[in-house]
Amino acid sequence: MRHVHQRAPAPRLQHAGDRTRTDLVTVAPLPNFAIIRDLVPDLRPLFDKHAALMPHIIRDDVQEMYEPTGEYFQTRHELEQFLQFSYCIKCGCCGAACPTVATDPEYSGPMALAQSHRYNADSRDGGFSARRQVLATEKGRGSATTRANVPRLAPRASTRPARSS
Repeated sequence: MRHVHQRAPAPRLQHAGDRTRTDLVTVAPLPNFAIIRDLVPDLRPLFDKHAALMPHIIRDDVQEMYEPTGEYFQTRHELEQFLQFSYCIKCGCCGAACPTVATDPEYSGPMALAQSHRYNADSRDGGFSARRQVLATEKGRGSATTRANVPRLAPRASTRPARSS
């Protein structure tokens, strides 16, 4: 017996002049990033800038960092200081919406800055001065326009209020 698999109908693409149709899907590459091919953006600069800001716990005691003798406990209040920034899924939507990313290739972008803040606000971390040295070389670090758009553009999980359970 032969099985016939039917494909679901492909969504119709929206024509730029036809903004009144709500059942159409617009497919476009992520703005503010170079395109590798078709709809595939080159996110390497995004992740290179993210990695440059050392998105990990940096302990003041280097030996304790590599050979821990115990757990690093936090109070609920200490956790709430950075929890909201832990929800970032690193999708690049904030960089695609950021006008500064579009005009300044040296700018780290909102994802890297938010992740830098996530670790700087963590009571277990001692890497603030190292991250500050990386950021000190940059032009423009923030845009009121971008900050106003973050809740609208970021995935829901990354904009939840900072509360621990």
